[in-house]
Amino acid sequence: MADGYYILMRHGEKYYTMEAVSVVEVVESDHLQKIPGSCEHLEGIMVHRGILLPVYVFERGERDSGSKAILYVIIMYMHERYIGIMCNEVKMFQVENARFISDKNLIKRYNYNDELIELLIDVDNKLYGLIEYNKIDRMLDENNIRRN
Repeated sequence: MADGYYILMRHGEKYYTMEAVSVVEVVESDHLQKIPGSCEHLEGIMVHRGILLPVYVFERGERDSGSKAILYVIIMYMHERYIGIMCNEVKMFQVENARFISDKNLIKRYNYNDELIELLIDVDNKLYGLIEYNKIDRMLDENNIRRN
């Protein structure tokens, strides 16, 4: 995985990694707000540390052709704050097995260029590390993270 906005998501009984493409805006809030839009429908359920949150798709605005633009809104809950990622496209990849690693002692053993990894995700027995967790900033694959 390259740098980007990646989310681990469950839809039904299947797990996916989700990449937000062409990010329009990232918003934070202390409480969940309805993001304005029409024709919303539930795209899936995002799993974060046992908390289930919805992923919505909106049609918003008019394109030059007169058709509405599709806007994807991914809503997450991290550090007691809600984060909405609004983007123009979502790429999803199905994975067989995915889990968050919550063992702080294990997480602290990994870093990237002397920056501490704040979250590990095990996807199909491959580790992905996230740094600058509160900003959902960078996801790194196991080739880029190393054990201390």
